[in-house]
Amino acid sequence: MAGWIRLHRKLNDWKWYKDLPTRVTFLHLLLNANWQDKTEDGVTIKRGQIPTGSLTTPKEIGISRQQFRRAMSNLIATNEITTKTTTKGTLVTIVKYDHYQPLDDDRNHQNNHQNNHSIRIYNNNTLSNDRVLAVAYESETDFLAEWKRVREHYENKPTNLTKLTPMERTDFNKINTSYSKEQIRQAMEGLFQQKGMFPASKLRPSHFLSPGNVDKYLDCYNNKTQLYA
Repeated sequence: MAGWIRLHRKLNDWKWYKDLPTRVTFLHLLLNANWQDKTEDGVTIKRGQIPTGSLTTPKEIGISRQQFRRAMSNLIATNEITTKTTTKGTLVTIVKYDHYQPLDDDRNHQNNHQNNHSIRIYNNNTLSNDRVLAVAYESETDFLAEWKRVREHYENKPTNLTKLTPMERTDFNKINTSYSKEQIRQAMEGLFQQKGMFPASKLRPSHFLSPGNVDKYLDCYNNKTQLYA
């Protein structure tokens, strides 16, 4: 899909900006919503609307189904979107789409680009002027160094883990665009703070990186919860 969208720097002050699953979900909706009315199979999808699926859309974004459901609930609660159930899934309407993406002359947009402090995000994944979705860790190596440091702090013994398995790497790449580095570190601590949780299988990144577990151990960290008494 070609083209671009506007994105104002006021997004930094948005209620959900630091909630990464909600932020990436909203950006996904903005990037993929119809920019003009379009009829498919006899069904008209209007400007600012996008069909979504509870299975397909989370995969497209790279987040878990649980994160997607929570993100959609957040966006509905603050009237960013409305939803309508159809025979082919859920049709999402971005409430203020015309405010976010006004119909004006592209030349005027270019002339006013710096004045209104907006940036363009291209649908071919090239970002203009700024990188909005900052990656939490620069590399797998950085993630493993953090894992090693936190594990050795809580277990007081060395770990020789040097690389992720292919499946772990896939899960790592998903969480690395859904959480901040600080959130991932806190979730690690939430995992290693558990008492009586060993077998060692739960201390592999494969367990930590499994869908839903980062959220679970982040809650453990924030609420001082013990899951394995």
